[in-house]
Amino acid sequence: MTLPENTLEKDKFEEIAGLVHVRTTAKGTFAISGLNKDWVVTTVTIGDVEYPIPLSALPDRNSIIFHNKSGNTVYIGPTGVTADSVSGITSGWEIPAGSYFSLDVKDNIVIYGICETGKTAQLKIMELA
Repeated sequence: MTLPENTLEKDKFEEIAGLVHVRTTAKGTFAISGLNKDWVVTTVTIGDVEYPIPLSALPDRNSIIFHNKSGNTVYIGPTGVTADSVSGITSGWEIPAGSYFSLDVKDNIVIYGICETGKTAQLKIMELA
């Protein structure tokens, strides 16, 4: 590949051993995340009382994906989560019926789920470590 002749653009790239690389000033420690140890899929039924989801986290978890397989909204958040999205600090993050939601979150973070009063929902969960 030929590097661009425009000086401003050319400064963004360098050629090493015939390959073009993007220059960066990024510093720090970089780690690859995602699936590198294990993964697990569980299904839980969420009611109108907060419930830890999953009941116990996959050790060394990096990421979690929720799929709401029901016709009711599931709300997730920390302990004390409520089945609404507007009340403030305990408001849940809504996962509407049929939708997905994912988080990059370690296993030491406990996530709780809840439904509106008198409703239940089936939540399928995939954790990656």
